[in-house]
Amino acid sequence: MEKANEIINSMFEQLVTLQTILDGRGECVKDKPVEMSSISECAALVEGVSTHMVRQLVLQGRIKAVRTGNGKRSKYLVNKADFLHYFQK
Repeated sequence: MEKANEIINSMFEQLVTLQTILDGRGECVKDKPVEMSSISECAALVEGVSTHMVRQLVLQGRIKAVRTGNGKRSKYLVNKADFLHYFQK
């Protein structure tokens, strides 16, 4: 049983390392809370970016977002760090 726990702990450490590498920013995402912003808030963060452009990036899957609610009145909440990272390229 002790050997199994060692293997599990080792695998967990490797997964955290892999997540950090794949994140591309060199920071472990699980330790930080995710900050979400509306499409209009994101557009205001970067000069020259319209709400239409942010919405298109979300719909194309280029930035991470979550749709809240159902129907016409639903809105997207955008991962703020992902959005800012997209424009730093």
